[in-house]
Amino acid sequence: MFDYYDSEIELLGDVSVLTVVGETDLCTAPQFRRDLDEAMEVTPGDVILDLTDLELVDSTALGIMMAAASRMMTEQRSLVMVVARTHVLRVFAITGLDGFFSVTATRAEALTRVSSGRLSRMVA
Repeated sequence: MFDYYDSEIELLGDVSVLTVVGETDLCTAPQFRRDLDEAMEVTPGDVILDLTDLELVDSTALGIMMAAASRMMTEQRSLVMVVARTHVLRVFAITGLDGFFSVTATRAEALTRVSSGRLSRMVA
Protein backbone atom coordinates (compact mmCIF):
# COMPACT_ATOMS: atom_id res chain seq x y z
CA MET A 1 0.00 0.00 0.00
CA PHE A 2 1.26 3.46 -0.95
CA ASP A 3 0.51 6.34 1.38
CA TYR A 4 0.84 9.86 0.07
CA TYR A 5 1.02 12.69 2.55
CA ASP A 6 2.21 16.24 2.20
CA SER A 7 1.65 19.36 4.25
CA GLU A 8 2.43 23.04 4.45
CA ILE A 9 2.14 25.54 7.31
CA GLU A 10 1.39 29.18 6.56
CA LEU A 11 1.11 32.08 8.98
CA LEU A 12 -1.59 34.63 8.21
CA GLY A 13 -1.15 37.21 10.94
CA ASP A 14 -1.63 35.30 14.18
CA VAL A 15 -3.51 32.48 12.45
CA SER A 16 -1.68 29.31 11.49
CA VAL A 17 -2.96 27.38 8.47
CA LEU A 18 -1.95 23.73 8.07
CA THR A 19 -2.79 22.40 4.63
CA VAL A 20 -2.79 18.61 4.36
CA VAL A 21 -2.81 16.72 1.07
CA GLY A 22 -3.15 12.99 0.53
CA GLU A 23 -3.89 10.41 3.20
CA THR A 24 -3.99 10.60 6.98
CA ASP A 25 -3.90 7.10 8.38
CA LEU A 26 -1.88 4.84 10.66
CA CYS A 27 1.20 5.11 8.43
CA THR A 28 1.17 8.89 8.09
CA ALA A 29 -0.11 9.61 11.62
CA PRO A 30 3.30 10.42 13.18
CA GLN A 31 4.01 13.11 10.58
CA PHE A 32 0.45 14.44 10.73
CA ARG A 33 0.69 14.71 14.55
CA ARG A 34 4.04 16.56 14.32
CA ASP A 35 2.66 18.94 11.69
CA LEU A 36 -0.49 19.72 13.67
CA ASP A 37 1.53 20.21 16.87
CA GLU A 38 3.85 22.59 15.01
CA ALA A 39 0.90 24.52 13.56
CA MET A 40 -0.46 24.99 17.09
CA GLU A 41 2.93 25.99 18.50
CA VAL A 42 4.02 28.58 15.90
CA THR A 43 1.30 31.03 16.94
CA PRO A 44 -0.63 31.89 20.07
CA GLY A 45 -3.67 32.40 17.83
CA ASP A 46 -6.14 30.15 16.12
CA VAL A 47 -5.39 27.30 13.71
CA ILE A 48 -7.05 26.39 10.44
CA LEU A 49 -6.66 22.79 9.30
CA ASP A 50 -7.21 22.84 5.53
CA LEU A 51 -8.28 19.35 4.45
CA THR A 52 -9.58 20.43 1.03
CA ASP A 53 -7.34 17.93 -0.79
CA LEU A 54 -7.47 15.14 1.79
CA GLU A 55 -8.10 11.79 0.12
CA LEU A 56 -8.35 9.55 3.19
CA VAL A 57 -8.93 9.97 6.89
CA ASP A 58 -8.94 7.04 9.33
CA SER A 59 -9.62 6.64 13.03
CA THR A 60 -5.99 7.33 13.94
CA ALA A 61 -6.13 10.71 12.22
CA LEU A 62 -9.52 11.45 13.77
CA GLY A 63 -8.01 10.84 17.21
CA ILE A 64 -5.17 13.25 16.45
CA MET A 65 -7.67 15.89 15.32
CA MET A 66 -9.83 15.36 18.43
CA ALA A 67 -6.81 15.77 20.70
CA ALA A 68 -5.79 18.95 18.87
CA ALA A 69 -9.32 20.39 19.07
CA SER A 70 -9.48 19.61 22.80
CA ARG A 71 -6.09 21.24 23.39
CA MET A 72 -7.17 24.34 21.48
CA MET A 73 -10.40 24.59 23.50
CA THR A 74 -8.42 24.28 26.74
CA GLU A 75 -6.18 27.12 25.54
CA GLN A 76 -9.25 29.17 24.53
CA ARG A 77 -8.23 29.08 20.89
CA SER A 78 -10.08 27.77 17.85
CA LEU A 79 -9.28 24.93 15.50
CA VAL A 80 -11.35 25.30 12.34
CA MET A 81 -11.29 22.67 9.62
CA VAL A 82 -11.81 23.25 5.91
CA VAL A 83 -13.46 20.17 4.40
CA ALA A 84 -14.79 20.14 0.85
CA ARG A 85 -14.80 16.44 0.01
CA THR A 86 -18.01 14.57 0.65
CA HIS A 87 -16.32 11.37 1.77
CA VAL A 88 -14.39 13.19 4.51
CA LEU A 89 -17.55 14.97 5.69
CA ARG A 90 -19.28 11.60 5.72
CA VAL A 91 -16.62 10.13 8.01
CA PHE A 92 -17.16 13.05 10.40
CA ALA A 93 -20.94 12.50 10.27
CA ILE A 94 -20.78 8.71 10.74
CA THR A 95 -18.51 9.08 13.78
CA GLY A 96 -20.58 11.93 15.23
CA LEU A 97 -17.59 14.27 15.07
CA ASP A 98 -19.36 16.72 12.77
CA GLY A 99 -20.85 18.19 15.95
CA PHE A 100 -17.49 18.24 17.75
CA PHE A 101 -15.34 19.84 15.05
CA SER A 102 -15.77 23.35 13.70
CA VAL A 103 -16.02 22.68 9.94
CA THR A 104 -16.25 25.08 7.01
CA ALA A 105 -16.40 24.48 3.25
CA THR A 106 -13.78 27.08 2.27
CA ARG A 107 -10.63 28.66 3.61
CA ALA A 108 -12.23 32.12 3.33
CA GLU A 109 -15.11 30.96 5.54
CA ALA A 110 -12.62 29.54 8.06
CA LEU A 111 -10.70 32.82 8.17
CA THR A 112 -13.95 34.69 8.78
CA ARG A 113 -14.89 32.27 11.55
CA VAL A 114 -11.58 32.61 13.41
CA SER A 115 -11.67 36.40 13.00
CA SER A 116 -15.17 36.65 14.44
CA GLY A 117 -14.27 34.21 17.24
CA ARG A 118 -11.25 36.31 18.15
CA LEU A 119 -13.44 39.42 18.38
CA SER A 120 -15.97 37.69 20.64
CA ARG A 121 -13.18 36.45 22.95
CA MET A 122 -11.78 40.01 23.21
CA VAL A 123 -15.21 41.36 24.19
CA ALA A 124 -15.89 38.64 26.77
